Amino acid sequence: MHRCKRLLASIIGLALIAGTAACEGSQVKETTEAISSIGKVSLSSKKAIALARQKYDTLSSEDKQKVSNAGTLKKASRRYEGLIKEQRCVKNLIDAFDKKNSVMEETTGSAQNWAKRTLQAVSDEKETLSNHDASEFVDASFREFLKSYDSSLQSQQDGLGRYPDDADAYNSKFIDSGLKIQNKLITEEAKEYALVTLEQTSQQFLGKDSLSKAVKIDTSKGQVEVTVEGFAIRPEDTVALQQFGEAGDDQECGYLLLIVKNISHPVSDDYSGHIRFDEIGTISDEEGVQRTSSDSSLKYPGYECGGGAAFGVYPESDVQIGETKRISIPYVVNKSTNTVRVQMNDDSFLILPVGR
Repeated sequence: MHRCKRLLASIIGLALIAGTAACEGSQVKETTEAISSIGKVSLSSKKAIALARQKYDTLSSEDKQKVSNAGTLKKASRRYEGLIKEQRCVKNLIDAFDKKNSVMEETTGSAQNWAKRTLQAVSDEKETLSNHDASEFVDASFREFLKSYDSSLQSQQDGLGRYPDDADAYNSKFIDSGLKIQNKLITEEAKEYALVTLEQTSQQFLGKDSLSKAVKIDTSKGQVEVTVEGFAIRPEDTVALQQFGEAGDDQECGYLLLIVKNISHPVSDDYSGHIRFDEIGTISDEEGVQRTSSDSSLKYPGYECGGGAAFGVYPESDVQIGETKRISIPYVVNKSTNTVRVQMNDDSFLILPVGR
C-alpha cells in the first residue's frame, strides 16, 4: 500500500515537473515569437517592443538564455530610442524652417532688408542644427541627412550674402544648392517621422523662375534698374480675382516678380508721377496677347504690391532714389498658359515658365 502511494506521488511529481517544463517552454516560445513580430523598427513599434520586453523580463535567468533572438530585442529597443531622438531633432529643424518661411513671406520695404532678415533666419536654422551633434546619432543615413542639411543652409547663406546684386550666386547658391535641397530634405524627413511642416511657403517661393540679370531702362521719369525674378501663380488670389469679377473660371492670378532699384528721379505723390511697368516693358502670353495688370491690392508673399503695374500707388511699393525693393505685379492669365514673354523696352526679353 505504501509502495503504491510512493509510486503515485512520484508520478504526480513527474507530471508537475513536465507541466512546469512545458509551461516554461511555452513562455520561451511566446517571447521568441513576440520579438520576431517586432519586424523593422519604426515609430509605431513602441507597443510591440514593450510587449516583447514584458514577456522577456518575466522569464527566469535560465530561460532568458534560451531566447535565441534576445539580441534582436536589445537592438530594437536601442533603434526605437534612436528614432525618438531623431524625430525630436527633425521637429526642431522643422520649427526653424517654418519660422524662416514666415520671414520670407513678410512684406519687406526693401530687397536688402528682406535678404538680411532671411539670412538671420538661416543663421537661426544653423544654430538649431548645431545643437544636435551628428555623432550623437547611431544611424548612418540620419548623420548623412544632417550633413546634407547643413550644406544646404551654408549655400543659402552664401547666396543671400550677395543678393540682389549677384544673380548667378543667388540662383546657384540660395536657390539650386540651397533652398531646393533643403525643401526636399525637410519634406522627406517630415514624412519619415510623422511630422508636419509648412513647406508650402518655400514651394511657392521656388515656383518662380531664377533671378535674371539686371536691366537698366530710361523712362520719362528717370532711369530705373529692373531684375525679373519670375512669374508665379497664387491659387488663393485666383479665387479673389474671380470673386471680384476680374478673372473667369479658366483663368488664374499670376504675378510678375521684380527687383526694382536705382531710380534716378524721385516720383511724385500724384498717380501720373509714378513709374509704370509699361514704361519699362510689357508681358504677353504664348499666343502673343499682351496682358494687362490687375488694379487690385493683391501681392505675392515677400513682395510689395504693384497693382495697376505702378510703383508707389500702394503702401510701401514706392521706390526712392538709392532704394531696392521687391515688387509683385498681379496679372490675369489663362490656365493653359505655361510661359510668358517679358519684353523690355531696351529690346531684351525673357521667356519665363509659369510657376504653379
